[in-house]
Amino acid sequence: MSRRWRTWLLATILLVATVVGAYALRSISGKAPEPPRIDESQVSPRISRVINEARAAVVKTPSSAFAWGRMAMVCTAHGYRAEALTCLMQAASLQPRQFRWPYFSGILLEEIDLLHAEERYAASIALENAYAPLRCRRGNVLLKLGKLEESTREFGSAVELEPHSPYPLLGLGRVELARGNYAAAQSQFEHAVQLAPWSREVHDELSRTYQRRGETIRAWEVLQQASRLPPSPLEMPDPEWQEALQREIGRTRPLALQADELVAQGDLESAIRVLRQLTIESPELSRPLLNLGQLLAARNDFAGAIGVYREVVERFPGESLAHYCLAVALESTNAADEAILHYRRASALKPDYVEARYRLGLMLRERGESAEAVDTLRRAVSADPGLAPAHLALALALRDLHDIDSALTHVRIAVRLAPDDPEPAKYLKGMLDTHDHEEN
Repeated sequence: MSRRWRTWLLATILLVATVVGAYALRSISGKAPEPPRIDESQVSPRISRVINEARAAVVKTPSSAFAWGRMAMVCTAHGYRAEALTCLMQAASLQPRQFRWPYFSGILLEEIDLLHAEERYAASIALENAYAPLRCRRGNVLLKLGKLEESTREFGSAVELEPHSPYPLLGLGRVELARGNYAAAQSQFEHAVQLAPWSREVHDELSRTYQRRGETIRAWEVLQQASRLPPSPLEMPDPEWQEALQREIGRTRPLALQADELVAQGDLESAIRVLRQLTIESPELSRPLLNLGQLLAARNDFAGAIGVYREVVERFPGESLAHYCLAVALESTNAADEAILHYRRASALKPDYVEARYRLGLMLRERGESAEAVDTLRRAVSADPGLAPAHLALALALRDLHDIDSALTHVRIAVRLAPDDPEPAKYLKGMLDTHDHEEN
């Protein structure tokens, strides 16, 4: 048994024992258990003071579910999850009609014990069945447990509660993937992309589904779109959990976290305002400025995005992603010469930057510069030999130079890599017909 496995198993046993112990002590004595004592040797004096204040409030008012719940969130915020579970269980026993206490317990248990987490989520739904993040969380746990029908019902309920959120649709799509229904999964992910064109996660899922269905070219195109988007939260926004936890961290939510949450809600305008403020407060950071440009591009404000990207590459000339994003935005506005310039710079800064070399190769071929396009695309397929679109683009550039034999080599590779995609097969047939005609 590995050391990591032993550590995980021990943590699970301790957490479950803590929860059971809390119930046992209350049933034997009829009194609320003493609040857990915290090992403060590894925390700062400020955090120690916050923990002690929360514990003192429980000692003073042991019948207060609020006091127990607050101590739970203080413990959670500073990494004392076993102690947090004890407090949440006591809060639940004092306030049995409040869904937050079993719900928060489920969130903590989810990392180590899916079965007990699912039980806590089910208990929460019995108290409050109209909170979409809860239905989504239970759906995800049921999916991990292989209970696909129940998972589908939970995600379906979340869709009814939040019809404009992509997160329940992501869940439904993943259930269909687990069933092997790729077409149905694709439909769910395409709908999610329509609702959330700003979300990298939904683009990634759609790209992977296209890949599974053999639509390699479409998969690559969607993956490129995803690469130009800022990171987005992986979970549905959860005000109950986020507000309760953040309140106990002891400071205002960081602007970067606020921006992430606003993106997850689809409120791009507010996220853009927050990122603008963050770029003012942290001018030494390139990523907030880059994310601002990505959000502007995601809402098709290419002029605004280009202005931001120009500022990034001027202040941070070594940021390869900024050059790439600027090139993509320039290409979208038909500024081909400058787009090529920045694709070149991105490729020079990061020699294995496959996406930059691929886009550069396509643009060079469109301009009739086939020889340089061939060299650029050869570098792309060398960096990623499994990239079917780059092999196909290289084959077409070689065909332009009348090197049909080399073109056939690469179009055949594209067909082999994407056997179900009709486009490489179409070009292979055309090249074979040309080759046979020339030989005759």
